[in-house]
Amino acid sequence: KLVEVAQKAVGPVGLSYSVDDVEIGLQTGRVAFTNTWASRAVNMNNPEYSDYVDEIKFARSPQPVPGGMAGASAFNDFYCIPANTDVDKELIFKIIMEAVKLESQIGALSHGIPTRGTALVSRDAAPYMPAAMESLRDGIGAYLNNPAVPLARSVLGESLPLSLRGDMTPQQVLDRAAQRYTEEARAQGWID
Repeated sequence: KLVEVAQKAVGPVGLSYSVDDVEIGLQTGRVAFTNTWASRAVNMNNPEYSDYVDEIKFARSPQPVPGGMAGASAFNDFYCIPANTDVDKELIFKIIMEAVKLESQIGALSHGIPTRGTALVSRDAAPYMPAAMESLRDGIGAYLNNPAVPLARSVLGESLPLSLRGDMTPQQVLDRAAQRYTEEARAQGWID
C-alpha cells in the first residue's frame, strides 16, 4: 500500500525530497500526501507560505499493522541543570520556569508541540494538534538511546525509495536493508 500511495501522491521526484522540500511541496500542491513532523505542519495554513490555507487536513500516523501501534515516533527534549556547569544554577532554574509558563508554552505553539498540555487546548492551538497528539498517544514513542537506531534508520532511508519507485519489491528492500545494517553493525563491532 505504501508503494501505491507514494507513486500516486508523491511521484518519483518527490521521493528525493528533503523534509524541507516536502513541507514546501504540500504548501504549493506538488505533494498531495506525506507523513511529516508536527513542527512542519505549523505553516501549512499560513497564507505567507501556503497556497492551500485551510485546505490541508491532518490525520494521525497510520498503523503499519492493522490494530497495532501507529507508526509515529517522537523525540524528547528536556530541560536540565548540568551538575558540572559554571553557570549560576538558580538562573538556569529561573529560565526553565519561564519557559514552562503557560504564556510561554502558548507561544511555543507556533513552533511545534509544546511540553505543557494545557497549551494544547488554548484557542491558539493549530489544527494539526489533535492528529499529532493521537500519533504520540498511539505511536511507538521515543527511539531508544541506542547507536543501532540511527544506523537502522539510515539503511532503511536509503533502501525504501527503491521499492517506492518500483525498482525492488518491498521484501527485496527489507532484505537489502537488513544486509546493509548487518554489514555495518559488524564493522562497528555491535554484533558478531
